[in-house]
Amino acid sequence: MLKQKIGVFVLGSIAAIVCLELLLRVFGVGYLLYRRGFPGGLKDNPAVYKILCLGDSFTLGVGAGKDEDYPAQLGGMLKESGLRKFAVINEGVGGQNSSELLYSLDKKLDKYKPDMVVLMMGMIDGHNTHLHNWALGQRGWPAKLSSWFTGLRIYKLFNYVGLSFERLRNIQDIKQEAGLTKAEAVKFRPPVSTSKQKADSIVNEARRLYRDGQNEPAAEMLIGASNQENVWEYLGIAKEYKAYETEERIIKKVLSADAQEQNEWLRFTLAKIYLMQNKFYAAEKVFKSILENNPDNNYIRFDLACLYMSLNRYDNAEELLKDSIRIHGKSPRAEKLLAYCYEAQGKTIEAGALHKDAHSYRKVTDLNFSAIKNKILARNIKLVIMSYPQGNYVSESLMQGLAVIDNMKSFSGFPVFEKNRLFSADDNHCNGQGYKLIAGNLFNYISGSGDF
Repeated sequence: MLKQKIGVFVLGSIAAIVCLELLLRVFGVGYLLYRRGFPGGLKDNPAVYKILCLGDSFTLGVGAGKDEDYPAQLGGMLKESGLRKFAVINEGVGGQNSSELLYSLDKKLDKYKPDMVVLMMGMIDGHNTHLHNWALGQRGWPAKLSSWFTGLRIYKLFNYVGLSFERLRNIQDIKQEAGLTKAEAVKFRPPVSTSKQKADSIVNEARRLYRDGQNEPAAEMLIGASNQENVWEYLGIAKEYKAYETEERIIKKVLSADAQEQNEWLRFTLAKIYLMQNKFYAAEKVFKSILENNPDNNYIRFDLACLYMSLNRYDNAEELLKDSIRIHGKSPRAEKLLAYCYEAQGKTIEAGALHKDAHSYRKVTDLNFSAIKNKILARNIKLVIMSYPQGNYVSESLMQGLAVIDNMKSFSGFPVFEKNRLFSADDNHCNGQGYKLIAGNLFNYISGSGDF
C-alpha cells in the first residue's frame, strides 16, 4: 500500500512537472509573438528579404521601450525607404553568450531561412560561461546532461526567481562590479522610495504644468516638496521631461538637508546629471569625492575613467584603471579600457601585451565566432558584423572579408554630453535614441550596398 502511494506521488509529480514545462513553453511562445511580432509566412515568400538579428540584450533592446530596439527601428527605416519588402527578425536573447548563440544557431537558421544575418556578440562571454566547455569541444555526457537540464523552462523559471530576489537586494551584483563588502553594497544600492502613490497630487500637477509648457512652476513645485522619502519619485518626473537642472537642484536640496548624509547612489546620480549638462568638471569632482570616501568602489572608478577618456585625459584614466587591476585583479572590462588608453597614447607595446594576455573568454568568443561564421556562410547567407557601442569583442583577423559596422566609432564621434544621452539609466545599454543610431548605421550599409 505504501509503495503504491509512493508510486502515485512520483508519477503525479512527474506529470505536474511535465505539464508546467509545457505550459511555460507555450507561454514563452506567446510572449515572443507579442514582444517581437510573428513573421508569419516569411519562409515561403521569396519577395520578402529576411534579415535575422542575433545577439544578446543589445539586440533584444534592453534599456528601450517596445519597438525601440534596433531591429524594430531598422524595419521602420527600410519600410519607409521603399527599396523592397523586408522583414527584420529580432532573435536577441538577454544575457546570451556566444556559446549559447552557436548552440541554437541551426534551429534559428532552419526556422527563418534568412537572406542576411546581423551578428552582435561577445560582450557577455566574460560573465556568462554556460556551455563554454561544450564550445571548446568538451562534449562528454556531463556537459550534454548539463546543457539539457539548464535548457528546461522550469529550471530557467526558478533560476530567474532566484536572480530576481538577488537583484532586489542589489548586493551581489554591486559587490562583484565595485569590489564592495556586503555592508558597503547595501549602503551603495539605490534607495527605494516609500512613496508609492501614483496619484500623488504634486506629481500629477507637475506633469500637467510640464505638458502645458510651464516648466519653471513645475520645477519649483518638485524642488520645494522634495525630501529623502520622495526624492526618487520626483527625480523621475523631472527626468521624464529632461529637466536636468531641476534634477540637479532636487538632489542638492536633499543632500544639503543632512550634512552627514552619505548617500552614494544619490551623489552618483548627481554626477550623471552633470554629464548630461556638459558640466564635466563638476561630475569629476563628485566622482572623486565618492572615491575618497570609499576607495574600493570600482564601479565609480570605471565611470571616472570613462569620463577621462571622453575628455582625452588618457593618462588620468590609465592611472585609475591600473589601480582597479591592482586592487581588484584583472577583469575583461579593466583590461579592455586600459588597452584603449595605451593605444590612444601611442603605447603600442603595452597595448599589445594586454591583447596577448587576453583571458580564456576571448578564446571562446573567437572559436564560437569562427563556427558561427562558417555555418552561416555555408548556407550562402549574407553575414554582417556589428560592434557594440563600447567596442568589438571578436578578433579583427577573423572578420576579414566580412561586412563590419563600427558602432563604437559612431558613438565616440559624439561629444560626451550627447553620448550620455544615448544610453539608458543603467549606463550600459542604449536607450531608444542609441538604438536608433545603431539601426541607422545598418540601414546606411544596406541602402548603400547596391544590392537592392
